[in-house]
Amino acid sequence: MPTRPDCPDLDAALTSPSFFDDPYPVYRALQATQPVHWSNAWQVWVLTRYDDTVAVLSDPATFASAGRFSAYLDKLPDSVQDATGPLRTHYASGLIQSDPPDHTRLRGLLHKVFTPRAVADFQPRVAQLADELLAAAATHDQVDVVRGIGHHLPLGVICGILGVPAGDEDRIHEWNRGIGGLQASGGVREENTRRAAVAMVEIEEYFGRLIDERRQHPRDDLMTALVQAQDAGDKLNRDELISACVTLLLAGHETTRNLIANGTQLLLRRPDLCEQLRDQPAAFRGAVEEILRMESPIQRGWRRVAEPTTIRGVELTPGELVYYMFGAVNRDPEMFEDPDTFRMSRSPNRHLAFGHGIHFCLGASLARMEGGILLAALIREYPEARLVDDQVQWQHNYHVRCPEFLSVSLGARRPVLTGAAH
Repeated sequence: MPTRPDCPDLDAALTSPSFFDDPYPVYRALQATQPVHWSNAWQVWVLTRYDDTVAVLSDPATFASAGRFSAYLDKLPDSVQDATGPLRTHYASGLIQSDPPDHTRLRGLLHKVFTPRAVADFQPRVAQLADELLAAAATHDQVDVVRGIGHHLPLGVICGILGVPAGDEDRIHEWNRGIGGLQASGGVREENTRRAAVAMVEIEEYFGRLIDERRQHPRDDLMTALVQAQDAGDKLNRDELISACVTLLLAGHETTRNLIANGTQLLLRRPDLCEQLRDQPAAFRGAVEEILRMESPIQRGWRRVAEPTTIRGVELTPGELVYYMFGAVNRDPEMFEDPDTFRMSRSPNRHLAFGHGIHFCLGASLARMEGGILLAALIREYPEARLVDDQVQWQHNYHVRCPEFLSVSLGARRPVLTGAAH
């Protein structure tokens, strides 16, 4: 086995509870001294440089998506392997855990739902829902943006697209928490795995029932379209159909929730930026991109090494896992000038918050639109909005970057003048 670069101090910093408060000094240290870092704690390679991550994501033959979840679960002790069956079955197929040609076929089927033109059709509904959520929140002294707004907006939208009953959103949220916990820690934990397996069984049975119902009673929704595609030929088998629904639902709201919460805390700390955005609404597009770069909603992805290879002269062996840390990559000083400064006018802004290559996030346009509409309405319509507590408690979660909660007082809504543009 090749010699692995080892640095216990950096590994300790990466796995310390204090890491979540401010991970960026740790990322900078890794970039400067060990951009290809072997983590003894996680038993994986950790990448923190932009160019290395782009190279990994551009080469699915060497760095595979297929089999990566099984390799992840293989790290568990024998005592918990009995619980991994539902997870191994689910992650054996589907869009995010496949490579070409299966990935090409699945993505081609789903892509048309998230084209810019298709996403634009969702805009009126997103604007209406954002307005309703903010208006309801303003009736209270304070609101938790994470659970009260950031959770409900994207979940309501993706449930509407798929055709999931609105009354089931709380159940969906609990399943998401259970399955998402599988990736929250640096390594694999027994309790998280058992909870994720139970949630996976329940959500797959749930979608199985909905799919059977759509086959008998079609509706004007994405689930019906997927069912009809399955019935039309060999485009989707039943397992792939269920996997697609689960993936779209879970991935379809987590990123946007984090974008909304992170953007709220970033902007409300800077009254000057808020004022500039009120005066120059067109600047919101750049602000959203900079929020995505500065506090990337998804902090980490990973691939399985499929072929012997090297990165920066370090040998990687087939079967090993590679973690690329988006939180570090999107503040790489070799790619971004003054990376720790928020610049709405940053151009170009080639962040990787939505990934890169063939697995670039299918719902990126939708997430950008949802986050932009909500944040624009918040800043424009509620000029008195402020953080209740300036100290943010971040989730102890390596997979996402999001506050545990974010209490905001919205204050009075800006009066709308008769005949004024709104």
